[in-house]
Amino acid sequence: MIGLSVKLVIFFHSNVLVSMQEVTQKQRSCNIFKSSSVFMTIRNLLHESSTNMKPSMKLLKPATEWAVSAAKAIDVNVFHTGDIYQRIFQAWMCIAAGIFENMDIPLSACGEIEDIIDCLQPSRRRMRVEPTENGCCIEYKRGSDRAHLSSNNDGAKFLTFKPYSHVLEKGISYDISCYGPDSVAAVIAALFKANRILEEKFQRQLYR
Repeated sequence: MIGLSVKLVIFFHSNVLVSMQEVTQKQRSCNIFKSSSVFMTIRNLLHESSTNMKPSMKLLKPATEWAVSAAKAIDVNVFHTGDIYQRIFQAWMCIAAGIFENMDIPLSACGEIEDIIDCLQPSRRRMRVEPTENGCCIEYKRGSDRAHLSSNNDGAKFLTFKPYSHVLEKGISYDISCYGPDSVAAVIAALFKANRILEEKFQRQLYR
């Protein structure tokens, strides 16, 4: 059994913007809100491993439950800056920060980027993977925000998120050098599922 004691506190405020600056997993909070209109706590998510589940994706279920719960709890009305794609990205990055700061992601040898893609099984998730200069870019086939996997000359690995409509922006990055490819793949899959929920919520709010 994998026991996760997770406590996510998200504060929403209409006058504070999400910073588009680079962040690392050492950052202690999402830092986008000053006062709260929504308070959400998610704790004690427990996942019992199934005999039918590949050991390499044991983190997938709790990570997905965590991300989906956070996406459903977000109030889209507090995000006002930029176009709809920027607002979706702002909300998505709050969830990403919560996962990296609050979930107990097992430490392990990182492996290669190809190992992460093998664990992710992008075709099964209706994703496409495009090669880049130092890694690859992941997104839904129908279009979505993007996740970039990259490595530097020292062998460090990074997961960088960029908004759908602003691909030239630097993005928000996390150092994943200490996480196994299975754990990274699980986090990516969970966050993309949350992204789809956010997109639907923001679209409903826009066209109502």
